[in-house]
Amino acid sequence: MDVSKNEDIDLSMIISMEDLSIFSTLLNYPIFNGLGKIDLEGIVSQTRFDFRKVGAGKTIAVVDSLCDRLFLLLSGTVEVIRNAADHGYVITEKLSAPMLFQTECLFGYQRRFTHTFIANTSVSVMTIDRDEVMRFMETYPVVRMNVINQLAESLLKERSVVWKHQNSSLTDRLIAFISNHLIYKAGEKHIKIKMARLAYELNASRLEISKVLNALDDLHMIKLGRGGFVVPKMELLLNYKSVIA
Repeated sequence: MDVSKNEDIDLSMIISMEDLSIFSTLLNYPIFNGLGKIDLEGIVSQTRFDFRKVGAGKTIAVVDSLCDRLFLLLSGTVEVIRNAADHGYVITEKLSAPMLFQTECLFGYQRRFTHTFIANTSVSVMTIDRDEVMRFMETYPVVRMNVINQLAESLLKERSVVWKHQNSSLTDRLIAFISNHLIYKAGEKHIKIKMARLAYELNASRLEISKVLNALDDLHMIKLGRGGFVVPKMELLLNYKSVIA
């Protein structure tokens, strides 16, 4: 079993491969969908998997660090953190297994994470070396198409954002601002941003922003706090947007 050294990762507990059903585990992730039993047997018998447990609060992957392995979250919940380029605001998402950590970062000239991943609970993680992933893509056409489809979908979603009609409602613009910065548009989100910066981003006054935030707080759509706010359930906030649009 290959265990790479990384001071940011808690290697105190290693999960034995015997404790997991590798076949069923791989099929939980979209890049392995459609593989038959023989192909799965080939992958499992020829691949070096790294299984580990990471304690709550420990860092799994850091923004701008080299992405040379495919990370698969097997169990637990992680915090996914992204800073604005000028560090003017921070958005944190809580995401649960099963999930992949930024498959797109395995490819391209600058293969680096754009988010930081921190264990919110005790989590189980499996990693696969990038060279192994490239071998999967060369050997198994299904895996190659799954990866291409995932990358294409991600790119299309990003490009479609700039062409969407911007509603004149400040509430809608606020919800769109949050939604456009998310990996997954459901669950709990933490937005750390000053009122003045949010007003600048939405081309509104601080008073107007304050009124919208307080109205959403009264409706329990968000929870206001010092230096920002929390969205308990993003799917409810998006549904509220669709109702008032």
